[in-house]
Amino acid sequence: MEVSEFVPDFFERVFDARQLCTEGGDVPVASAIMALVYPDKYTILDFRALEALGDTSRRNSVTFYLHYLRYCVALAKKWGLSLRDLDHALWHWSKNRQT
Repeated sequence: MEVSEFVPDFFERVFDARQLCTEGGDVPVASAIMALVYPDKYTILDFRALEALGDTSRRNSVTFYLHYLRYCVALAKKWGLSLRDLDHALWHWSKNRQT
């Protein structure tokens, strides 16, 4: 598959991710797709990042994600990090704690 063939298909999938998220589908998967496409606007709803923040509830509603996203944006701004760097730091903290 050439890049020119891939791009329209990729954006169709991004649109599907937004629709999936708004229809109460798999919010963590949709958030991962959105974070891939728009890393400065979205972060991934991941159990490891949530655990690092002290939340082990495994909630994954759209409403919860939007609260989580606002919280992560504020944390990233406070610590001078990008959302991706914050996500990586939280994920690694949880993973390292496990071992």
